[in-house]
Amino acid sequence: MTTLYMIVCRKEFHIYIGITDDYPHRMQKQKEGNGSQFVKRYGFRRSYKIKEFLNREDAVKEESHLTFNLRKMSRFTVNGAGYTRD
Repeated sequence: MTTLYMIVCRKEFHIYIGITDDYPHRMQKQKEGNGSQFVKRYGFRRSYKIKEFLNREDAVKEESHLTFNLRKMSRFTVNGAGYTRD
């Protein structure tokens, strides 16, 4: 099984979306700072298991879809609050 997960980072409330075949091991690595460079940079606050998939291809598709939608939401939130990105 392949797991789609989300990590809320400590700094600036960044969100990381990832997939793994060994969720407990991956979360331990992320917490230790030995997982992704993104989480190492922004820190680990909390993880959420989103969904499990029978095959990796479906997990990758869902990860891409979720990441795209989160980027759209963050632009809307930032611009909607009167802030603009440089």
